[in-house]
Amino acid sequence: MRTVKLNNLIEEFFSLGRELQDNPSLNGELALHKITSWYKEVRLYNSFLVECSDMVLLEWGNSQYLDINEPTDLHLVSKLNYTKSKFEYLGFVRQLFSVQNEEQIDFEDVAIHLSIRLHYGPMVEKELSHLWIDTPDNVDEKVKDFKVNPFVNKLINAQPSKVNIVVEPCG
Repeated sequence: MRTVKLNNLIEEFFSLGRELQDNPSLNGELALHKITSWYKEVRLYNSFLVECSDMVLLEWGNSQYLDINEPTDLHLVSKLNYTKSKFEYLGFVRQLFSVQNEEQIDFEDVAIHLSIRLHYGPMVEKELSHLWIDTPDNVDEKVKDFKVNPFVNKLINAQPSKVNIVVEPCG
């Protein structure tokens, strides 16, 4: 396992996102495999200083999607355009809380999400939930839990109609 600083982790995430977007076989299974493998192999530098500073969030449900086509850092975007309709989605998020020392820092000020969101067809059933992976040691167990959810199971092998790859503030 290697550790990298936050800026390098963001660069790696955008590279991973572009790779996924360019893959004609992209589905939830592939995105899940890529994000969890990367999580196991690459850790945020100094993440040991604060509990829960480098975790993965698996999401599913219905949401509007952003009208963007490229991996985007939302810190740099002044106006966000969302669809009016809600779509079913699977989300794969790396939540990072970067600290340089053990001083108390407000989580909302420095935590970010590296988010891959696969959108499918229009909302059919109302659903919204998530599952946390708080350590690389429990990835396999949590992935199994994620995949047995009926909503996730129906989408995991389908190709998405829209993909959003974003870096965004957590709060």
